[in-house]
Amino acid sequence: MGSMRMWRSVRSVLLAVVLGFVAFAAPQPASALTAADFIAKTHQWAQAEERTYGVPASVSIAQSMLESGMGESELAKNANAWFGIKCSSTESPHQNGCYSISTWEVDANGNRYTTTAKFRKYDTAEKSFIDHGYFLSRLSRYAKAFDYTDNPDRFIFEVHMGGYATDPLYANKVINLMARHNLYQYNVTPPATGPMELVIRPATKANVGATAAVTGLLSPGGAGQIVRTEAMTPSGWSPSQQVQAGPRGIFSIPLTYGQDTVGLHRFRVKSSTIDTTYTSPEFTIERLGTVKANAVEDVYVGETARLRGTAAGYAGRTVKAQVLVSGTWRDHSSVAVASDGSFDLALTYGQSSAGTTTYRATLTTPWGTTLTSSNVTSKRIQLVSVAAYSAGTKAVGHDTYTWGTATGAPNSEVWTEVRIGESWSRSQTGTTDGNGRFSLPLTYGKTTPGTYTWRVGVRSSLGVYHSDSFTLTRVPEPTVTAASAGSKPVGQDTYTWGTATGAPNSPVWTEVMLSGGWSRSQVGTTDAEGRFTLALTYGARTPGEYQWRVVVGGSLGTFPSEPFTLVRTEAPVTVSAASAGVKPVGQTTYTWGTASGAPNSQVWTEVLLDSGWSRSQISTTDADGRFTIPLTYGSNQVGTHRWRVAVATADGTFRSNEFTLQRVRG
Repeated sequence: MGSMRMWRSVRSVLLAVVLGFVAFAAPQPASALTAADFIAKTHQWAQAEERTYGVPASVSIAQSMLESGMGESELAKNANAWFGIKCSSTESPHQNGCYSISTWEVDANGNRYTTTAKFRKYDTAEKSFIDHGYFLSRLSRYAKAFDYTDNPDRFIFEVHMGGYATDPLYANKVINLMARHNLYQYNVTPPATGPMELVIRPATKANVGATAAVTGLLSPGGAGQIVRTEAMTPSGWSPSQQVQAGPRGIFSIPLTYGQDTVGLHRFRVKSSTIDTTYTSPEFTIERLGTVKANAVEDVYVGETARLRGTAAGYAGRTVKAQVLVSGTWRDHSSVAVASDGSFDLALTYGQSSAGTTTYRATLTTPWGTTLTSSNVTSKRIQLVSVAAYSAGTKAVGHDTYTWGTATGAPNSEVWTEVRIGESWSRSQTGTTDGNGRFSLPLTYGKTTPGTYTWRVGVRSSLGVYHSDSFTLTRVPEPTVTAASAGSKPVGQDTYTWGTATGAPNSPVWTEVMLSGGWSRSQVGTTDAEGRFTLALTYGARTPGEYQWRVVVGGSLGTFPSEPFTLVRTEAPVTVSAASAGVKPVGQTTYTWGTASGAPNSQVWTEVLLDSGWSRSQISTTDADGRFTIPLTYGSNQVGTHRWRVAVATADGTFRSNEFTLQRVRG
């Protein structure tokens, strides 16, 4: 293919237009291989790639040196990827999945940024080389490169122009590596002998004041030639900058004319030999101004915020405010940039509610480029509003509070006011917290039944604000009376019973005095008349004197009964019971023991179910109080059950301690 190029015009010049981007992985600084070792390891893979797909071996070696950091990059080590080829919707037959890594790229305006991308992963490094050729040969945007398989410098330049890598100096870096290490000696295809050609890759956009350049190649044989740019000025084409072409004819020339002026600037590149002057087609670079948005001042709900800023160089152009809504930018308001480059945009989105909104300013240049400012936020502050709550009803003598929030009044003075006659009278004072919350006691009328009207006041920098009024009703205190059997033998169930007057359907519980303090025991609920019955369980198996009381609770507060005493006496009957402890499923087993003091008495087993203790098998003790009773519940199921034995006498019912029986597989 290279020999066909000999018939092209000596003055053939090409202008590169970047069609897309394929980023390469950033090389690593450390290298375990010398350049010679790297070349020795890879040149045969590169030659195999050239024979299969036509990619010059020198290009493959140099690209892999650059992109893999001499084989030491994370991609090379962890993914056998010696080229930074990104994964796409079309999977290569040579790859084995993808590998994610952080890399850097350059945007359309020449700004470098970091991103995370997925790159092709391989079983071996050799497959990475084969896939490199497969990748380049299959994409139409690289087709022109294959017209130059006999000119590696032009080949990589055309690949770069086709969109491979966003680094504007990528081709120059690869050519430098090929020249420095004489990688051309490994090419399978003989070198080109055709005429010199000039090809360029100019920057098309750059910020005002930023460095921008046109890179290019004068090949073959262009090394050392003077290459210059000319800029279109009011007086016509004028020389601008010049450089001497580097190894193999590569060059990079800064585009300095007009770099501080917003707008389009025209250039061309020239180079002259004794026989010929090479001139590139004209190209333009758009120098971009910046859109800067100032911080937005906080406003109150209902007010209009302002987005002010500058768009120097774009007087008369339309600048828009955009608002971020659910992750999407929406156009909001617009205005023409003033002659001095300033703008002032009204921000009304969400002005009826408190909160923070994100905005930015955007402008489209006369040549179609969209410029965007950094994001700014607008905070709308709620004017002070006070919400206050109370229990509504409380028994006389009991503490109660109002609580709530003074929105927009953090760390501010807050107080309660009670209505007395036709006037409001201040009562208790406090301070809101950092979020405007408060809690204040309602003390007026604490000991007197009746309904009282209250409100809460708060003082902020904006003035004094009040909550809506609310009422608190003070009612007489419920009274709790409780009784018990007074005395009961250990082991026998016993209860307390009574009435909580004025507390129907309310929580009620027993408390026992332990170590100088009251400890809650059993819990229940009063009925519609306030009556209750609760078991007295603490100390049920230990003789002694126990002090109890009953407490009823609810929205009115907590109210205890007078203390009462229950004496646990020695039991006339003691029941001891035992079992095998473990028995296979399906086998008959028993509990046995003695009910001392209960000869010839009814005796039965009880098993603990979800609903409570349930009677199971019944029998009679013998003349000595002994018994043997089958344990039947759950006999056909694996599991553990809790049991006890009960005996009935003239003195009452007495029970053994609990014991367990575990049923296991036979």
